[in-house]
Amino acid sequence: MTNRIATLFMVIIVTIGGLALWTATADAGRIEPNLEQSLSQMAPDQLIPVMIRPVGTTVGSVLKKELARTYAKRSDRHRAAVTTLKATA
Repeated sequence: MTNRIATLFMVIIVTIGGLALWTATADAGRIEPNLEQSLSQMAPDQLIPVMIRPVGTTVGSVLKKELARTYAKRSDRHRAAVTTLKATA
């Protein structure tokens, strides 16, 4: 049970951290009403799946296609993607 609580805590921290890192709009740090409602009705040891979607000017699918066209090596694509996403965050 302790592991499940720790895992839930980590999921929430990662979610909040992801939102703080990837969103650059007025909605930064905001929890969607549906998620907030689900969290209020859950048991303390219950896990909930969440999806973090970065908000910004970079469209993920466009970036992926551009990087695949530009870089042959996966490591180079990864490095360029991280640099681009950091610049737009």
